[in-house]
Amino acid sequence: MSIRIKISGITTLEALNVCIKHSVSYIGAVFYNNSPRNMSFNHAYEFAQIIPSNIKKVAVVVKPDKNLIKEIQNSFNPDYYQLDDNEPFEQAEYLSSKYHLKLIKTVYVGSSLDGKLVQNFEPYVEGFLFEAQANNSFYIHQPENTFDWGLVKNAPTNKFKILSGGINKFNVFDAIRESGINVINASSTLESSPGIKDVEVLEDFLRLTKIEFN
Repeated sequence: MSIRIKISGITTLEALNVCIKHSVSYIGAVFYNNSPRNMSFNHAYEFAQIIPSNIKKVAVVVKPDKNLIKEIQNSFNPDYYQLDDNEPFEQAEYLSSKYHLKLIKTVYVGSSLDGKLVQNFEPYVEGFLFEAQANNSFYIHQPENTFDWGLVKNAPTNKFKILSGGINKFNVFDAIRESGINVINASSTLESSPGIKDVEVLEDFLRLTKIEFN
C-alpha cells in the first residue's frame, strides 16, 4: 500500500531537510501565536524557497483574518489552509468564496464522529483531517492523543481524508488498517520538546513508512 505523509509543525531547517529528503507529501507550518510551533513570516519565506513543488505546503491557522492571510500568502504561499476544529462552516464558506483558498478542516473525534459536521463543511473544503479529541493545551504528545481509528472509516465525505492523533512508527500500520485512510499526519510524536522535531525520530519514522508501505 502506498501512503502519503504530512509532517506538521516544522520549525527547523534540519527537520525540513529530512522531510524533503524523504519526499513527504505535505509540510505543515503553524501560524498561531499561542502554539510553540508558531512560525514567523520570515522563517516561512525562507522555508518556502526550499520546499520543492512536489511537496504541498499547508498553513495551519486558527480563526485567520484578512491581515494574517495576506502575510501568509506573501511569505509561505501555501497550497492549503488547515482550519482549526472550532471554525464554523460559515467561516470556511467565507474563506473559500472571498479568497478562493483551498481548505482542510480539522475534525476532533472523541467517542464518536460528528457526521453532520463533516457534511456541513463538505461543499467548502478540499479535505478533512481527523484528530484526537484530547487535552492539547500544552501541545505535547500524550497517550490519550489516539482514538478509535475505525470511527472515521465511513466518514460521510468524498473529499480526501488525513488521519492524525498520536501516530508513530509503532502504531502507523494499525492506524491505516483500522481507518482505511492512507494519508497520515504526524507532529508531536516526533518531537523532543514542544515545537522541536527530533531529527533522528523523524528520520526513523519516514524511513520506516517508506519501506513498509511503498
